[in-house]
Amino acid sequence: MDTIRSVADYISHLKVLRSNESVERFAVRQTFFRGQANKDWPLIPTLYRNGYFEKEAAMIKEILNELPDEFNLADRVDILAKLQHYGFPTRLLDITANPLVALYFACFKEKEMDNDGAIYVFLDVEARWSDHPYVNMVMEYIFQYTPHNVNLSEMLMRLKNRPDLHILHDEGDILDCLTMPVIAIIPRKITNRLIAQEGAFFLFGMNAYPAANTHDNTYSFTPLVIDDLDKLGFQCQKLIIPARYKREILDQLDLLGINERILFADLEHQLKYYMNKHRPSL
Repeated sequence: MDTIRSVADYISHLKVLRSNESVERFAVRQTFFRGQANKDWPLIPTLYRNGYFEKEAAMIKEILNELPDEFNLADRVDILAKLQHYGFPTRLLDITANPLVALYFACFKEKEMDNDGAIYVFLDVEARWSDHPYVNMVMEYIFQYTPHNVNLSEMLMRLKNRPDLHILHDEGDILDCLTMPVIAIIPRKITNRLIAQEGAFFLFGMNAYPAANTHDNTYSFTPLVIDDLDKLGFQCQKLIIPARYKREILDQLDLLGINERILFADLEHQLKYYMNKHRPSL
């Protein structure tokens, strides 16, 4: 794994990257990035690491019922994106198209300043727009099903004539969608934060197991944990940011306009930026 000591060092490393971007109706190939303030943190969305997995659909239904004005959004990806924005556990993992934004997130957490950070570089990923049939299929599961005893034959009968799910021909197509390790999504930019951070998402898949003592094509699901980057389905590089360089890198990024004030549009983060900027030296 390569080590990054400065913004210039990082940019020099990125010069060797090339992305074969070809825009289509439902997909675009590009390179994405994710910064994590601790190099030992796994790539796991909050829904999968905090024990909420089995309550996913129930939590969403309750929120939509109790807060209809807040989540009156036609696009289900938009609903998940808004939940993610406010810190609610979802199966989305934030990524960005801007490498400097990822570098910022690898450095900025105050509680992690003594730990090495990491940047993941996801190369030439086939990303999907939020209305792609693969995405629609996973959204159908998220909003309508629980992880236990899901009968794929019944699901297929209910969904196969929907034009937004034209990829479904048999139960295997459903299973393929639900067990993809991740689907990269380019969301609609419904928040200022998504715009400022050039945000996108990884939509995490699941492990599937034939349900015991049930009919054929009945499965139960568990969270998919990416314990090997090769399982992602595309090339990934992991770059290490030694702790001793974090503050200097943040200062360099600030000069380039990459800071808390720019990346977070709310007043709390704006004021925090100015407070930290003028913090007395101890």
